[in-house]
Amino acid sequence: MRKGLKNRRLFLMAVFAMLPLLAVACNLSTSQSTAQPTDALSDEVEPSPEAVDPTPEDTQQDGLSVVLDVSGVAEDFNYEVIPGVPFSTDRPWWDMLPEHIVITLEGYPVGQHLMQPQIFIYPVQGLNTYENVGNIPADLEALLQSQQPGQNLPYLPFYNAGQVMHAQVQFIDFQSGSGVRYLTQFDQAVLPINNNELLYTYQGLTSDGNYYVAAVLPLNMPGLPEDANVTDALPPEFFNNFPQYMANMVTMLNQAEDSVYNPDLSALDAMVQSIAVE
Repeated sequence: MRKGLKNRRLFLMAVFAMLPLLAVACNLSTSQSTAQPTDALSDEVEPSPEAVDPTPEDTQQDGLSVVLDVSGVAEDFNYEVIPGVPFSTDRPWWDMLPEHIVITLEGYPVGQHLMQPQIFIYPVQGLNTYENVGNIPADLEALLQSQQPGQNLPYLPFYNAGQVMHAQVQFIDFQSGSGVRYLTQFDQAVLPINNNELLYTYQGLTSDGNYYVAAVLPLNMPGLPEDANVTDALPPEFFNNFPQYMANMVTMLNQAEDSVYNPDLSALDAMVQSIAVE
């Protein structure tokens, strides 16, 4: 696991397998508004606080750079390369994914939550070799073209639970592609929308179709139950007309201003828009 830079941008170099995967972090100048890669693949380059222009090795087809600005959302971050789990009928379907990068935010304003604040970078070519996830990039591409959300929206990573609703759906571009952001919750039973499970997600594709970007960010909203416990304080329709309860919750989430949420939806959008994957 490697550390990021507090309130700065993240730079990674990676080689995805199908191929082996390598990730390294580089120092960034505090005076620069954009990050430039250092020659991370050469042992002859001396460490420097100033980033330099990429070498030809940095720009090869099997190289990956990810730039991320977490200012206003988190204090720091770390990242790691998650080994792939081969597709097998003997493994749980939600565990089987190709090798990918996970960026975890630190100092995030929501501490008590079922999910961690994380961003996932998957190679689409790797996803396409897995029967359990191979259709998700194509489903997302179709949604981005139609901009007509269906009952369920494309989502990675997998959970052993169902997507019970979506709200605040917006199509947002990031530096190297486009995607959709929405609020959702995953459950295995009839449970209330609550501050321990409500999350903001962004699901995007790079313009070249090579990478799938997924952000999973915990979210709170005043007035929601703190957890999924079913109590008498829930609205009557939760007990006697659950579809109506869920429709009412979606309406409330859709009508709320960005600043009502913690974190502010506009701050989360800005972080997502800063992502560059090349």
